[in-house]
Amino acid sequence: MPVEKNKEYIVDIIDMGFSGEGIAKINDFTIFIPGAIIGEKIKILVVKVLSSYAFGKVIEGMDIVHKIEAVEVKTADEGKEDSASSEKSTPVTPPVIKSIIVDTKGIDYGMPKTLTPFDYTSWLYKLYGIDPSSFTTTE
Repeated sequence: MPVEKNKEYIVDIIDMGFSGEGIAKINDFTIFIPGAIIGEKIKILVVKVLSSYAFGKVIEGMDIVHKIEAVEVKTADEGKEDSASSEKSTPVTPPVIKSIIVDTKGIDYGMPKTLTPFDYTSWLYKLYGIDPSSFTTTE
């Protein structure tokens, strides 16, 4: 086995599993790490080893998560109306996104295809033989 239980390793998270767990490899041996994020270099503790894969937990190195946790927020005023669309809290200093990188693993997907929205009203008019011009009003 390339990894041992209760031993620490430094790994790069290279992919995400079906349940959202991070995936790392050591000598082609797969390790699933819940809560890990693609692109992070983290230190893990291997907690379970099976014949073809293992499970680990993050010990340190979750820089992105720690930065998000450290954002200072102010709560919404209590005198304002509470609705589902209102924000409960906002950052004191909103973060500024300077760049975003999307790793497509070398695949060129081209421009996204968009759909034309379905015109339900025209479909109903046609279905029931209604002429929409008959609804125009003249004064």
